[in-house]
Amino acid sequence: MKVIGIDILPHTSPSSSSQACYAVAIIDNGQVVARYPKVRFNDLLKLIFEEHPDIVATDNVFELAEDKNSLMELLRKLCLVTDVVQVTMNPDSSTTPLSVIAKREGLAFGDKLSPLEAAEVIARLAYKGVGCRLKIYEEKTKIIVTRARTLKAGGMSRPRYQRRIYSLILRVSKKIKETLDKFGFDYDVFYRKGPSGLERCLFIVYAPRRSLQGLIKPMKGHDIVVKISPIERQDIAFEPLKGNRPLAPPAHRYLIVGIDPGIVAGLALIDVDGNPIYIVSKRYLSRSDIVSIIYEYGTPVIVATDVDHPPTMVKKLASMLNVPIFTPPQTLCVTEKEKLVQEYLKSLRKLAPSPLVIKDSHQRDALAAALKAYKHYKPKFDQAKEKIIELHLEIPFKEVKALIIRGYSVSEAIKEVMKKYSQKLSPKQVSPQQNTWIIESLRRRLYKQAELILRLTEERDLLMDKIKELRNKVKELENKLNELSMEQSLKLRESRTLMSLSRQIDELREALAKAEQARSSLERSLKDAINILKCVAKGEIHPVKPLRALTMDGVKELEEEWTISEDDILFVTDISYAHEDALKSLQSKNILGLISLEEPPEHVKHELKAHGLPIIVISEEDIIIFNGIPLVRDVERLRSRLRKMRNELRRFLRSDRLRMFKRLLQEYRDERRRELIGDT
Repeated sequence: MKVIGIDILPHTSPSSSSQACYAVAIIDNGQVVARYPKVRFNDLLKLIFEEHPDIVATDNVFELAEDKNSLMELLRKLCLVTDVVQVTMNPDSSTTPLSVIAKREGLAFGDKLSPLEAAEVIARLAYKGVGCRLKIYEEKTKIIVTRARTLKAGGMSRPRYQRRIYSLILRVSKKIKETLDKFGFDYDVFYRKGPSGLERCLFIVYAPRRSLQGLIKPMKGHDIVVKISPIERQDIAFEPLKGNRPLAPPAHRYLIVGIDPGIVAGLALIDVDGNPIYIVSKRYLSRSDIVSIIYEYGTPVIVATDVDHPPTMVKKLASMLNVPIFTPPQTLCVTEKEKLVQEYLKSLRKLAPSPLVIKDSHQRDALAAALKAYKHYKPKFDQAKEKIIELHLEIPFKEVKALIIRGYSVSEAIKEVMKKYSQKLSPKQVSPQQNTWIIESLRRRLYKQAELILRLTEERDLLMDKIKELRNKVKELENKLNELSMEQSLKLRESRTLMSLSRQIDELREALAKAEQARSSLERSLKDAINILKCVAKGEIHPVKPLRALTMDGVKELEEEWTISEDDILFVTDISYAHEDALKSLQSKNILGLISLEEPPEHVKHELKAHGLPIIVISEEDIIIFNGIPLVRDVERLRSRLRKMRNELRRFLRSDRLRMFKRLLQEYRDERRRELIGDT
């Protein structure tokens, strides 16, 4: 074991503007391996982190820091790598001068120690286990797995992004749980479920931070974060290096513990008489915190929960307390829990004004679990009380109740408590002169018991006759009930038949209403079709062929359903794009042109022009679409415009081809001329 002993040099102080200086002695396995007569504070910290000692010892921790806050800040750095020990601190929080301890342990160098000698003495005392260790951390470590950024962004992909983050948190939490289980760590886990995983997960591991190093590592990724930190105490504690302080004995009170585990845990304590002792709800309430609270108020005899299958935390808590678990036959619903608690509060107010207030659902659930356990054992408590009164016993009734809850029968519990307290009482001596009086007393008591037996026998015979009479009456009532049941069964069968017929009538009425709606719709469609046919006959409108889009699929669909003929006018539904194969096919059919309700894009216009296909954009007033068939008004004027546009496009294409041919011919002639000149 390596120990570093330090003692501050005279005329230096951690509260001064300049750095404090220290004498330092290092002991390794009982031998002094290094001495430093003067080390500055920063160099001292560097030395500690380089040497990695098991203990850093001093005679006064406030030689390291000017005040409590500074000391806490320093201990946060040191306690993760070593233990800080004050050798002058006693287990009862008193202090003993260093010189006195040194003489007692046989380490004195003289009446007055130099700083370097004091540093060596301090190191040797700590090596021997003298002094108290400074504790700012509990023997617990907190591991948090949570998201690294907000989940509000993402737009339409936000739900998918959330599912990914929640599943990542679940996956990492499972890996941490597997590691803790593999190496046998005791822990509690709290989590909040998400849509497809976990929103957040917290592990409270009952082990110091150093024991997890190398097993579970902190992580800060793009999506999730794993934070590992020791749980800090509210104040600095001093723990003896050798042994522990004896715990104060718990109060002589037996407790029924109701627990509602979760991120926010509820805890309710009532005694075996049903009186409220303590109720609290707190976020991330660990098992060690719960045990401390319980033993502060008494001795637990049972742990109760409000569900029929106890959670893992409840099982672990009962195991730590070495008490049984009470679970209800079936999980308590909210209504039942509310009723249990409200009746209990009402009964308390009847006895005296009660300050008990249930602040949230977690306290309510914990109290309901404790009350359910108390009500479960209440009949046995009453039975035990009657028996104790009957036997004229003077024993503590609370201890009998505690044994009944722990699983003893009523008789066994009473015998166990009698045995315990009979050993504390000295037996009484009975004189021979008292024997005659005792015998006569027993004879009188026997005579009274015989009279009581006779009277009870007569009463029993009367009751037997009464039972026979009541049985005959019950038989008559059962026969009458059977007759009424048969009548009721017939009425019920008739009622079911009527209900079935009524349901069929309702279904037929609904079908008839739907048929009426369909008939009305068909009549309207027929009327519209007749009007359109009249307009076609008069020549006011003319049908044209519909083309879904300027694609080969669209052209094939049109050919299969309508065929495409020369001088056809085609109505294009989607003019936003055009395939070259489809345009070539339409050009080969020699159609008159295309019409559309929308203006085609420039690239579509260019392709149509290149293939000699004219297009006219018409307004909605110039076309009627009936059952998918387009009908246009003034079709002759439309044909004339399309024919004129087609002729102009063809002339333009011919002249364009002629210009291209002349240009190619001129280029060919130029090329040949250059070749001939070159040959000569």
